[in-house]
Amino acid sequence: MSGPTASRRSLFCQQNAELQNKVTEMTEKLSASEELVLELQKELNHIVKEKLGQGEPHSPEFLSQSERFAEIVLEYERQCQRVKVLYDQNRALRRELQRLRLQLQESRAETGLPARGLSLQGSSLPERPSPSPLVPTSTYTEMSLPVEQLQEQLETKINYYKEQLELMQKNFERERKDSEESFKAEMHKMEDQKRDLEETVAKYWAVISSLKEQKPMWSLELEERFEVEQARVGQHHTEDICHPGQQLDQEGEELRTQQHQDRLSLRKHMNKLGREKVEELAEIAELTMLSEKSKEEVSHPNVKVHQLGCELTGHKAGHSAQLQSQRLAEAKWPRGAEVAARLEHHQKHAACWMEVELLQQQLKASQEKLLEAKASLSLAQTQHALQLQQAKAQMNNVVSKQQFEQLQNTLREEQCKTQQLQESLHQQAEQTCRQLVSIQVEHEHLLQAAVEQAEGLEHSLRNAEAVLAERAAQLRDAQAQLSRNKLLIEDLRGENRGFAVALQAAELKQKSTEEKNQLLEEKASALKQLIGKITPASLSG
Repeated sequence: MSGPTASRRSLFCQQNAELQNKVTEMTEKLSASEELVLELQKELNHIVKEKLGQGEPHSPEFLSQSERFAEIVLEYERQCQRVKVLYDQNRALRRELQRLRLQLQESRAETGLPARGLSLQGSSLPERPSPSPLVPTSTYTEMSLPVEQLQEQLETKINYYKEQLELMQKNFERERKDSEESFKAEMHKMEDQKRDLEETVAKYWAVISSLKEQKPMWSLELEERFEVEQARVGQHHTEDICHPGQQLDQEGEELRTQQHQDRLSLRKHMNKLGREKVEELAEIAELTMLSEKSKEEVSHPNVKVHQLGCELTGHKAGHSAQLQSQRLAEAKWPRGAEVAARLEHHQKHAACWMEVELLQQQLKASQEKLLEAKASLSLAQTQHALQLQQAKAQMNNVVSKQQFEQLQNTLREEQCKTQQLQESLHQQAEQTCRQLVSIQVEHEHLLQAAVEQAEGLEHSLRNAEAVLAERAAQLRDAQAQLSRNKLLIEDLRGENRGFAVALQAAELKQKSTEEKNQLLEEKASALKQLIGKITPASLSG
């Protein structure tokens, strides 16, 4: 018994030693791998922070890098899941190891060996804490690849990020150069505009100097214009005083010629109306004769028709009477048309008489105007004669000394007034120069404001066109919706008509079924009565 038990104990001891060696190796590898992963994660985070901190947040390269970083994060999450699977496998191995330890303890207990060393060795294996669910990005590479390959991948990524940063710097330099060139171009444009403005200002100053030089010439021209205007006003005043009679004579002659022409036209019109009246009287006489003849003709055939109706009988007499009556009606129609035409002619004649009366009234009014003009002409002639007499009397009188002194005083006053007028003209010329300058400045401001207003109006017009286009599109959509609604309404009406027809048919069916039920009830009652009559007879039989 001692031989087989010793061999079993030796086997169990060997197995136990092998298992303990495997467990220690696995725990060492796991701890080393976790430390390496943590170091690599720290380095990667540091590199990513440095590279991302140097880039511009709104550049397209940064956006592309952020997209790549998002892809890396997704890959990182996938690898986290893989690490979780590996961690689960590790835990399963630990559970298997614990199970083997328990089996070993049980076997030793059966054999009677001390389990102290095993328990101590089992307790010496520390339980590793479970890694967090957010394991770093490169953990999956350590589990599947050696450390050298992981370092190579990190170096390639670092080189790639360096190249991207260099590209970003080059793009930034290119954009900076473009902005500097555009700024220089804008500066050149502003300098050109400044030169143009200086030239326009010089032109305006030249115009102002020329206006200042022309100022005395303008004052002389204004004085000459004033004298010419004064002479023209005096001449016009004398003409107004001396020639009202001539104007009245001309007006009177014009009225006389117009009156003569009105009289001639009135006489012509009266002669024409007289001729038309004579013609109308002749036509009226003819019409009366024709009407009498038509009456006689109408009465004569009526008598004949009466005689024929009395003499003839049957269908032949009735037929001949109808033919004669038709002929008489055909003879009456053209005469009725002639009567209507004559009546229309009489109406026209009455309208002509009304026009003649209106012309006579106008002639009376023109005669009254002519009389008034003659009266005013006579008054003007008398006033003109009185004014001429007064002027002659004033010229015939001898001028006294006092009047001569008064005339000299008035002459001095007029000279003072002329000097004052000259000074005022000079002041007005200076004011006009200043006003011209201010008007020029205002004109420039107004022009600039008009340009700005035109731009604003153009912008508002574009906005209004866009709004109108939107409204038109909305209206078209609304019209299309209305047409669709109309079609739907028509379809619903058709369906309602179909439902109404079906309802009527159902009502008719219901009525027919009710009638059938009533007939069946009547038949059933009749059958019951027959059965009631038959049963006593059968019972008695």
